Amino acid sequence: MHLFNVHSGKFWQTYDNIPPYVAALHWWKADTETSYQDVEERRNIHTDGSRKLQGFAEYIKKHIPHVEWLWIDTCCINQKDAAELSEGVNSIGCEDEDELGRSGWFARGWTLQELIASKCVILLTNTWQIIGHKDADNMDESMRTMPVGKSLTAAIARRTGVPEVGLQDRTNSDASVKKTGWPDAEPKPSYNVPFRRDPHFVERPFLTDQVRAKLSIPKSRVELAGLGGVGKSQLAIDYAHELRQQSPNTWVLWIHASNAAQFEQSVRDAVDVLKLHGREEPKVDLLLLLRNWLRDEGKGKWLIVLDNADDAGFLLEQLKRGDEVKPAQRRMDYIPVCDHGSVLITTRSRNQALRLVFENDTVNVLPMSVDEAVSLLETKLGETGEDCRELALALDCTSLAITQAVAYIRERTPRCSVRQYHMDMEQSRASRMGLLRREVSLPDQDAEATNSVLLTWQISFEHLYTTRRSAAELLSLMSCCDRLAIPEILLRVSDADEREDFERASSFEDDIVALRSFSFVSQTVDAQTWEMHRLVQDATQLWPESQSRLDDVRNRFVHCLYMSFPNGDFENWPMCRTLFPHAKVAMGQQPHDVGTMLEGATVMYRSAWYALELGAMVDGLAMAKAAVRVRSRQLGEEDEQTLSIRALIGWQYRDQGRWNKAEELNVKVVDTRIRALGSEHSNTLASINNLALIYWSEGHLGQAEELGVKVVEARIRVLGSEHPDTLASMDTLVNTYLSQGLYGEAEELGVKVMETMIRVLGSEHPDTLTSMDTLANTYWSQGRYREAEELHVKVVEASIRVLGNEHPDTLGSMFNLAIIYHGQGRWQEA
Repeated sequence: MHLFNVHSGKFWQTYDNIPPYVAALHWWKADTETSYQDVEERRNIHTDGSRKLQGFAEYIKKHIPHVEWLWIDTCCINQKDAAELSEGVNSIGCEDEDELGRSGWFARGWTLQELIASKCVILLTNTWQIIGHKDADNMDESMRTMPVGKSLTAAIARRTGVPEVGLQDRTNSDASVKKTGWPDAEPKPSYNVPFRRDPHFVERPFLTDQVRAKLSIPKSRVELAGLGGVGKSQLAIDYAHELRQQSPNTWVLWIHASNAAQFEQSVRDAVDVLKLHGREEPKVDLLLLLRNWLRDEGKGKWLIVLDNADDAGFLLEQLKRGDEVKPAQRRMDYIPVCDHGSVLITTRSRNQALRLVFENDTVNVLPMSVDEAVSLLETKLGETGEDCRELALALDCTSLAITQAVAYIRERTPRCSVRQYHMDMEQSRASRMGLLRREVSLPDQDAEATNSVLLTWQISFEHLYTTRRSAAELLSLMSCCDRLAIPEILLRVSDADEREDFERASSFEDDIVALRSFSFVSQTVDAQTWEMHRLVQDATQLWPESQSRLDDVRNRFVHCLYMSFPNGDFENWPMCRTLFPHAKVAMGQQPHDVGTMLEGATVMYRSAWYALELGAMVDGLAMAKAAVRVRSRQLGEEDEQTLSIRALIGWQYRDQGRWNKAEELNVKVVDTRIRALGSEHSNTLASINNLALIYWSEGHLGQAEELGVKVVEARIRVLGSEHPDTLASMDTLVNTYLSQGLYGEAEELGVKVMETMIRVLGSEHPDTLTSMDTLANTYWSQGRYREAEELHVKVVEASIRVLGNEHPDTLGSMFNLAIIYHGQGRWQEA
């Protein structure tokens, strides 16, 4: 062996007649220790290792002056000599007796040999302060003057599992460490990933590159967060196997983290794989054993995968030791942050992720891209074609749903194909949910996990309902909406109480954070609008349905629409445009509560009003008829809103050219309103004006003029000459004069109407554009083509901006302009 002389700083090699020496056991630090060659060649003398060697030498010269030889594993072993190379002693690295009890140094067999073989052991800190001793009573008389501190024999015995008598009496063979008491032979780096690598795994470079880059950083903790079923665990499994192949000296330990029981069982499995000494003791602290091993840099690099850490609560709660709760003793604290270790976590909740890692260390796992999803489906089935693409899209490119579909198709081949499965999915929501609820047999399945994507999401729903009920209620409400653009205004109903409004606003924001955390919804480019996947929407609706709460949720949805959907006036169009898709969804629902039915009918009426103004005749007529069925059945034919809806339907008939039906319906409305409201009520006058327009459309010009004049005069008296309704009735009269050939009267009134509308409503209001179009027709009828053309061009350009190029009014204006071009012989422009 080589010994280091503390006076000369040189080595001496001896095989026999070994002189008294001190063995220095210490904490190894990679790339800083002094080697045999460094000492021999007098190099690297300013490193930490060189200073440590000199520190040991000075300590010996000061406190044990009669001993001149030192043995220290890092430099007293010539590592270039294979015969001399052996495993060095690991580290202590402790500051006091409590730390001593957790030191990984005592779990190594070589350390136990030194403890038992040495007459006396003095434990020092890295600043050369005394911690304590083992067997100082055995020291030679010449050493009795050196400081030794308190006895740590009992503490060492507790930590190592070696009886005190075995530590104190090296001649007692019975009490010495028995074969069964020695630590197991040091195992080679291994891994306990409980799942095989999927041969059909589809590489997702955008995600795997992030994982590799983040985990390559020392002390890294990386989290894969995303909706259940998007493939987080598969990414972790594939990375673990890849790491094992590329770095066989790295330990990989898989820990199930869905709850405390699974976590602790996984910890027991891990310490068994590591063969940690003392793990079979009845009251052993397995977490402490594991932490001490993980801290030990000498064990090599390691990766821990915490799978399904959907609830970080149990990982961060303080643990009890007996009746005490010691600070900083949480399950997560037993996975140390160190240069040689990394942690990869999978979770469905981004909020939970941020309790365990920094935001920059989170990798958001979204559903696959279309190409990735198609590749997974084709790889697993061994088929290609457009059918695979269509099915992948129908499954929202969700990996678990695809895997579930593949297993189902395989089980039923040849009676089931990709196309047949897709057809069954699209048949109805019930059929789709039936397929996605079904569990199928998959290899390497976690015994406590489900392979049904629907049940996977329902587990998340239940967790959300338990931890934040208001967020679960909000999710249920959102599931009733059109899934592609769910606006905030539809979800929030304000109250008069300002304080309650503030509290609700704060709660709403917290609820949205929770839903986005679980990836149930995602924000669109508009910060006040959200969207959700179709399958998630279906699954969400199924959840309250299973609890007989779906009717309540739908009633709330209709009420929110009722509170937020305005009438179809032009100034409300932006809001109507936002809410109209959701009104179409509500049209398919059939509430049983009378109050909700009436609120739904009002929503349908307002939606129909907007749709007809916009030129969406099919939707508008269907909504109006749905509304009038409910109102007339519940409140009768003379109910005012029932009459308003009837009038709206009549107006739609007029626009479709079904003038007889339009006239019949509007005559009934006029008669009923005169009887119920009086002849000069604003609603009555609106009905008479509509009837005048119908007469004009039918060519009954005398009747149209008579009614038109009455309406104008009455509205001037009741509303004033510049009220928008008065101006609209004047414009109706202009059309009648024009059709009668009364061009002077038509032009005079038309100019007055247009100028007033521009001042009152603005130059691009649809009613203003209608008046401009009417005046342009008046000019055209008089052969004043240039003036007519100028006005029509303005109308067409503004209509395209305001109404769109396919709105009936826009098309009508284009047609009028084409006639003017045609009349001037400008065939190509026409």
